[in-house]
Amino acid sequence: MAQALAPGFYRNRDHQTVFKVGADRTGCVVRNPQQMNAFGGFARVTIVDSSVSILGSIAGRPSYCAWPNGLYRISGGAEVYRVSNGVVCVDTVAVDGRRARSIPEAADLLPSGRIAACRRNARAR
Repeated sequence: MAQALAPGFYRNRDHQTVFKVGADRTGCVVRNPQQMNAFGGFARVTIVDSSVSILGSIAGRPSYCAWPNGLYRISGGAEVYRVSNGVVCVDTVAVDGRRARSIPEAADLLPSGRIAACRRNARAR
């Protein structure tokens, strides 16, 4: 049996799909180039000869990766969304959005259902 890959980002040399492999053998599929850039860019991706080595390093079937913590704006949209440990909310403080990354589609970031305004710490007011 082949040795499991170290945690990191991988793709097969014949395919563009990038996988994130975690230390605990969790894994996910990077959704699009904007998400890979949010993870630190394509320079972090290791190219391997076979998808078998990637999938063999992941326990179970990989789903799409959650977005890393940060501020995001849907291309052409005005609202800024904050992602913090997998929770998405509308950020009413970062209204200028200069620090927000632009992403192509709401479906990539937003879970189904309603998104609430981000809660603020009482001391931060």
